[in-house]
Amino acid sequence: MIATLFLFGVGTADAAGDRVALVVGNSEYMHAPFLPNPANDALDIREKLTSLGFDVKLIQDASRTQLEDAIRKFSKALRGSSVGLFFYAGHGLQVHGENYLVPIDAALMDEADIQFETVSVDVVMDQMERDSRISLVFLDACRDNPLANKLARSMGTSRSTSVARGLGQIEAGMGTLLAYSTQPGNVAVDGDGRNSPFTAALLEHIGEGGLEVRQLLTRVRADVIKKSNGKQIPWDHSSLVDDFYFSQKKDSAQSTVTAEKYFWEKCDTSNSADYCAAYLAEYPAGAYVSLANIKLRHIRREEQRRTEKNKIQEEKDTINALQKKCNTYLQVGKLVSSHGEEENAAKCYFHILELDAGNHKATEGLKIVADRLVELIKNEIEAKSLKFAERHIDQLSENFPGDRRISDLKISKEAATPRPTPAQDEDSRREQQRSTRTFVGW
Repeated sequence: MIATLFLFGVGTADAAGDRVALVVGNSEYMHAPFLPNPANDALDIREKLTSLGFDVKLIQDASRTQLEDAIRKFSKALRGSSVGLFFYAGHGLQVHGENYLVPIDAALMDEADIQFETVSVDVVMDQMERDSRISLVFLDACRDNPLANKLARSMGTSRSTSVARGLGQIEAGMGTLLAYSTQPGNVAVDGDGRNSPFTAALLEHIGEGGLEVRQLLTRVRADVIKKSNGKQIPWDHSSLVDDFYFSQKKDSAQSTVTAEKYFWEKCDTSNSADYCAAYLAEYPAGAYVSLANIKLRHIRREEQRRTEKNKIQEEKDTINALQKKCNTYLQVGKLVSSHGEEENAAKCYFHILELDAGNHKATEGLKIVADRLVELIKNEIEAKSLKFAERHIDQLSENFPGDRRISDLKISKEAATPRPTPAQDEDSRREQQRSTRTFVGW
């Protein structure tokens, strides 16, 4: 595995300028075993560099096309910057003395595949040295590369020596510092924790205030030697002509700028209103206030949109559940309230219309309820079950007061009501007279 960190920076500890970084971590190789450290190394380096004021672009598990595209964009971002940083964690190999970065989709079956499946370290170096006064390059080489071993076997005994162990030494151009996780031609030991030993040591010391980069590497080397029991010895080569500091101990102004940018990066990349509000509260007159306000408004609009979308979905879910319940009432004949029953199809469909006035399924359901009720009333009138018919006519009037069939049903029910005979009329008249006399005599 290789972890490569390219930094383009201002030359002295007293100068501060734009810091640009590209961080790459390749773990999920398609034709080689999974590498546990690179993904973590890349994430942790990104966080550390962001806290130190770098504008960081992170790409993980990059194919050759994605890696080349990221390097191309990085090259453009370097223009006008005072500090540049490239960090690569993943497989790498050395062939004929040239070093290559290995994308996750590389399939190295033959020597000819190298030019088409990998990306030369020289490509990155050329971009950096063209646009930067200071270039810092850190290569963290894995102990064993199965892709390199497979390639060497495919080349035969006489040519397999062209594929060397580890990475080859690179002569640094003016203003460039190279740091390997171990000596050229050797391989590094595995990390038994979250990070490789070299990256872990780099993370430990990179943020120490007032520590010039060459002093930093001395401390990194000591830590790695101790952790590996002398098996791994980091190596570096420098052509720097100025000092470079990741963090300056006594420059409170730069510390403020770095902290402010860290707050702003959190606001910009997290899509969290809390981070943006915290930045505005901490730096009410900061350099990114306008951007933070724009970002905050955007986040809150998105939050409101999501809330409204969730509310609409909840209403849809409620209506769908009610629709099923209404259909069940309709199927079992619970059309309207009867014998004190509260739950019925008509009430259920009306509830849906309260939530969604234009719901055509509820409207159609109510039409079916009314039609069935009318049909029931007609049958009851025909069967002379006039008390039931009268009750159902009242229910129809209560639930569907505008139904034009109600008057016709009342007329039909009235016509079906038996009329008293003349004899019954006379008996009724006499009974009324007796009642009157009895009342008067009393």
